[in-house]
Amino acid sequence: MTSRAAWLLALSSFLLLVGGCATPPSVFPRLEQPLSDAEVLEVLDRRTAVPGYSGLVSLDYRDPEVSGVLEAVVNWRPEHLRVTAFKGLVVTDYDVFDLLLVPDGYALRYLDDEREDRVVRGSLAEFTRTRPRQASFYWIGEALLLPGRTVGAATVRRDDGLRVEGLLLSGARASFVLDPETLAVLRARIAVPGEARTLELIYADYLQDGAAFLPGRVELLDPALEVRVTVEVEDGARSEAFEDYVFDLDDVGGE
Repeated sequence: MTSRAAWLLALSSFLLLVGGCATPPSVFPRLEQPLSDAEVLEVLDRRTAVPGYSGLVSLDYRDPEVSGVLEAVVNWRPEHLRVTAFKGLVVTDYDVFDLLLVPDGYALRYLDDEREDRVVRGSLAEFTRTRPRQASFYWIGEALLLPGRTVGAATVRRDDGLRVEGLLLSGARASFVLDPETLAVLRARIAVPGEARTLELIYADYLQDGAAFLPGRVELLDPALEVRVTVEVEDGARSEAFEDYVFDLDDVGGE
C-alpha cells in the first residue's frame, strides 16, 4: 500500500456511520404535533447531549485511486478525535494509521512506501490545506456521530421539508434534513468554509443510548473529490471519561 493510500484510508475512518436514508428507524417515537421551532431544537439538544464516544467501527473507503475496508478504534469528545485503524479484524504488528485531531493541532502516524514508520504533526490549518480528502472528517466533526448537533444559535426551516441549519465546531455550516414526525435526522449537507465544496452525510440504523440516538451506519459523500466512505459501528457507547494519553499529541508515534 502506498503512503497516499494509508493517508486516505486513515481519515476515512473519521467517518463513523452511514446508510441508505429512506424510512426513519423505528427506535424513534412519533412526536405529538405540531412542534414549534423551539421544541424541535429542544428535542435535538436532548438527543445529542453526549459528552464523548468510544467504539469499534468498520469503514469502506472508495475514491478513483484507492479502495479498501478497515477496522478502526474511534475515540471522540467535542473538538477531539482519535482514530486508530487496523487492516481487517485481526490486529497486526502495525497500525495502518493513527490520527489525532485536537484544538492544538494534529498528529498522524503511518507507514510510508518502504513500510517505515512516519509521524507528521502540524496545525489544523495545515491539515485542512494539505490533506483535503482527510480533512473532510475534520469539517464534519460531531455531525458524524451526533446528527443535528450544532453550536450557537440554530435555525429551523420549513420551506422545503423540515431542516435545521447551524454551525459545527469546525466552523463549517450544516443543514440537517429531518423526518417531521419523529425528528430523525436523515441526511446532512456540510459546506466547507472558503471552498465551493459540499459534503453529504446519509444516516441509518440508529440505536438508542439513554436519551441519545446514535447512527449505526453513515455514508460520507464528497462529490468534488469523488470520495465515498461507509462507516458501520461494530461496538460502541457514549463515554464520559478518557485516559489522558488518548488525546495527547505526543502519544501518537510514541512508545
